[in-house]
Formats: sequence, C-alpha cells, structure tokens
Amino acid sequence: KIIKKYGSVSKECCNSMVVNLSRMSKAKLNIAITGIAGPLGFTKQKPIGLVYIGLKKKNKIKIFKYFFKNKSRKYIRNSSVKKSLELIENFI
Repeated sequence: KIIKKYGSVSKECCNSMVVNLSRMSKAKLNIAITGIAGPLGFTKQKPIGLVYIGLKKKNKIKIFKYFFKNKSRKYIRNSSVKKSLELIENFI
C-alpha cells in the first residue's frame, strides 16, 4: 500500500522499511536505504541521486533525505553507504 501510494523511493517507504526491519531483526539499531542510483527508474520528481536513509534505535526513528548530484551509479551507492555509516556513528 505504501509503495502504491508514495513509491518505493519515499520517506514513507523508508520509514516502513526500518520499522519492519526492527521487528524482524530485534537489533538495537536498524538502518534502511532506498534511492535511485540509475540509470533507469527516475522521474522529474524523483531524479537519479535521490536517497532516503532511515535509522531506528529503540523508539527513536529518523529519516534523512539526500541528493547525490554525481550521476554515476557507483558514486551514488558508495555515497549512500558512507553517509549511512556517518549517521550511525552520530546516532549511537
């Protein structure tokens, strides 16, 4: 329902991903990433480089939105992972 309403690359989808992951994993810290790394799947409203990163620790959830301007798929994926690790470090 969330994907149909908001799309798979959205704040709402990222939130749902991290919440459901925490239910399944029982981990103390959970992270979810959704984005468009290209070369396909983009729109004017959701361009290549748009990434949402969600973190959940106990009952605290934060969703971050980023736009990595370099259009390289590898760059976007690497930047998403790097940013995720930075967020985890600051979130703990």
